[in-house]
Amino acid sequence: MSAYSDNFNDRLLLDILQLSKDATAIYSDSELTIQFANAAMLGIWRKEASIIGMHLENAIPEIKDQPFIELLKNAWRTGETYEARDTRADLMVNGKLEPFYFDFVYRPLKNEEGKVFCILHTATEVSDRIMAWKAVADREESEKRLMLQLAASNEELQASNEDLAILNKEYQATNASLKQLNSAYNLLIKQLNENNITLGESGKSFRALIEQAPVAMMLVKGADLRIEMINAGMLELIGKDSSVTGKGLFEEMPELWGQPPAEMLFATFRTGKINRGESKQVNLYRNGELKACYFDFTYAPFLENGIVTGVIDIAVEVTEQVLSRMQKDQIIAEKTALEDTLRKSEQRLQGILDTMAEGVGITDATGKLIYANRMAQEIFGLTENETNVQSYNDPQWHNLRIDGSPLADNEHPMAIMMRTGKPIYDHEIAIQPPDGERKYISVNAAPIFNEEGELTGGIGTFMNVTSRRLITQQKDDFIS
Repeated sequence: MSAYSDNFNDRLLLDILQLSKDATAIYSDSELTIQFANAAMLGIWRKEASIIGMHLENAIPEIKDQPFIELLKNAWRTGETYEARDTRADLMVNGKLEPFYFDFVYRPLKNEEGKVFCILHTATEVSDRIMAWKAVADREESEKRLMLQLAASNEELQASNEDLAILNKEYQATNASLKQLNSAYNLLIKQLNENNITLGESGKSFRALIEQAPVAMMLVKGADLRIEMINAGMLELIGKDSSVTGKGLFEEMPELWGQPPAEMLFATFRTGKINRGESKQVNLYRNGELKACYFDFTYAPFLENGIVTGVIDIAVEVTEQVLSRMQKDQIIAEKTALEDTLRKSEQRLQGILDTMAEGVGITDATGKLIYANRMAQEIFGLTENETNVQSYNDPQWHNLRIDGSPLADNEHPMAIMMRTGKPIYDHEIAIQPPDGERKYISVNAAPIFNEEGELTGGIGTFMNVTSRRLITQQKDDFIS
């Protein structure tokens, strides 16, 4: 304690540290007694000034299982400065551990005999910076994933459209044949009705019409809808053979009971009115498994002597077309959902970046500024429309070294990062706006690579440290 008092008896230096926006603490012995902590450090710790005089591990018990106590004690033992960046520390907030990130330095100070008499601890919370970098990285990853999914979705959609076009062409040809068949059927029915003759008297013509029809066709008669005539197309469609002739339709296909197309069939028999269905689902047993199939069909009354005695069923299976359309609709829905997810991801990122206390800028590989959040616009005096036409080394900003001399383009932290492909931390420069006061900014920069490892741009975070720089200069002037 005495060594500390001998070396820090001037209140002016402590007053400077107290006013500093840089979080600063001083530990006065190997047990890490907190001799001094300014308001900024107490704010980081979420503690009151009453902890001054306590051992650090007792004042902030949540850090006992974290590496900081041992790092500080090692700095005291060895006398070597320890510096770290982007380091996570879990601190208690409202009774719950929350993650925060810091750049910090443990700097042992030695007396004239070379013995450590205190450790100066300075820290800067960089949670916003980590959040920004993580948000941009997450956006990059999310965009890559979503764009790949969208590309795959577009390929599926194109393939689906091609398949659907082929199916529609086949369907149109079938419909043309069906139209011709309907004409022949209507003519035959008209002849039967006009001549008031029975099916038996004109059976050969009608049977030939059904057998030669290019689509599935059958005649069912009686209240039990007995299969009177059926062609090969219909037998293939329902998965039966010719032995079903003369048997009840629902006896052979009980799965039809209760399905809407079956109700329409009964309605045609009862009312004598034509019923049509387009892309109607009919569940049929195929290969021992009940499957959803889709059909276009016409149920027309069969008249004998003006009385409805049966129903003509003309059907075209359109299962492939319907499933293809369903697949297309699903692909479009998934694509829309992906686009919506991408848009919401952009909105979330924008919300995070716009509320940050640090400026955030993103450049392309040439250094052109392609994005700047609100704080970056404020620091550099940009409008939103200007952010896509400026570069980090734009002459209008008059980039300067800390001593006020011109900063060469290749010395700019963004240029160093782009050249080396490595992150840059807390690199201070000055900027002189053409119509404003000089500002000092701390720049952190990280490269952005594509999947091939090629540098595609960079992200920089900027903090206005003008006040910190002025206080540091005052402190340096005092110490010197």
